[in-house]
Amino acid sequence: MRESLSAEEILERKLRRLFPTGFALRRATRILERYAPADGRDPLRVRLDALKLSGGDLAKLAAWIDTAQQDFRDVVAAAEYPAEMAAPPNMDPREREVLQARDREQFEEWLRDA
Repeated sequence: MRESLSAEEILERKLRRLFPTGFALRRATRILERYAPADGRDPLRVRLDALKLSGGDLAKLAAWIDTAQQDFRDVVAAAEYPAEMAAPPNMDPREREVLQARDREQFEEWLRDA
């Protein structure tokens, strides 16, 4: 049976896996901390999404956090719904549902691999 991790624990594990060295880990942590929504919304989801999109690249992480500061939905969509966001707007609804399911599975798999 796999342990159930909190969002904070997943974030910490992903952070350490993507940025394993001391300098990179400290820098990535500071970059993530820049995202703090003024409306009091929990920043964990967006920080996790930015980590996923960064692929372990500090410059990409900074760019995605900058994007989140403008509109967090752009980061969430790119990380959690990549295939659906790339699909044409007039796509058959059944095909869109397949893309949504595939996107959901790929994101959940990424989270499970913490």
